[in-house]
Amino acid sequence: MLRRCFLFAGIFALVGVPACSDLSIPASRPTQIFLEVDQAQRPVGQDFTFSYEGEGENIIGLILSYGDGKVDSIPTFGAQTVGGRREHAFQEPGVFQVTIRMEEANGAVVEDALNVEALPLQGGAPPP
Repeated sequence: MLRRCFLFAGIFALVGVPACSDLSIPASRPTQIFLEVDQAQRPVGQDFTFSYEGEGENIIGLILSYGDGKVDSIPTFGAQTVGGRREHAFQEPGVFQVTIRMEEANGAVVEDALNVEALPLQGGAPPP
């Protein structure tokens, strides 16, 4: 931490009152992103709820890839922290790797990923 103190000219100098300005440089934030899902398995057509939280210095955007060709692009406009939720339903049964990618203005990139399973429908019933 850098702290500067000095005497102002004029009336403050006469009484000897120092003035201080705090030029603290905050500790750098780690660049990290975390992805969670409400439930690892659901039937085809039912929404999974994905939650994400991240932090960094100057976050310019997130890309959430669902593993089935669908992608959400989430602008962050230079934020230092991000968080939110997205819902997504898979239209085919299978195991899908869902990935979130966060990029900072300085070029730093971090990712997190998890697997979910869209289960086949029992008896061919349509999704609720």
